[in-house]
Amino acid sequence: MRVANIVQWNYNPLNFLPYIFATAIIVQDFERGKFAKMTRLFKFELWSLFFLFLIFTLLEWSLLDRLMHYSRLSLVFGSWLLLDLALLSTRRVPAIVSFISEYSLGLYVFQLFFTHVILADNPNFLSRLSERIPGLEILAEFLLVVSSALALTFVFKQISGLKNLV
Repeated sequence: MRVANIVQWNYNPLNFLPYIFATAIIVQDFERGKFAKMTRLFKFELWSLFFLFLIFTLLEWSLLDRLMHYSRLSLVFGSWLLLDLALLSTRRVPAIVSFISEYSLGLYVFQLFFTHVILADNPNFLSRLSERIPGLEILAEFLLVVSSALALTFVFKQISGLKNLV
């Protein structure tokens, strides 16, 4: 039995610092009531974030194709813009989005376990599906990983000491 290396990423934790600072700025803006009224300055900020996202996306695609995805500044500006736009929305959150957001951390963490450990140890586990219908193996793998990660997250949320971790 081959043991998969689930820590095979080469991410640098410092790549996440811009997200922390962007979130701190957004929280500060939210507490000041910046999202209650669309001012000219706020529109300028949104357009600036959009253009920074666009510029860095083009630069990263054309010049830095080997850059790790968590190292991309375009993702910082894009996520900042999306969070600002989401906070402007007054629509009610759909139930599926609410459910996924409640289980998102567990889904993010556990999907690596199911993808890199279980499916890596059994490469032919779903390959027979592809013989019958091309592409079905990928869809089945996706559904298996997501449902397994959600189920494990649900189990962890039932345990009092672990429910705040996932």
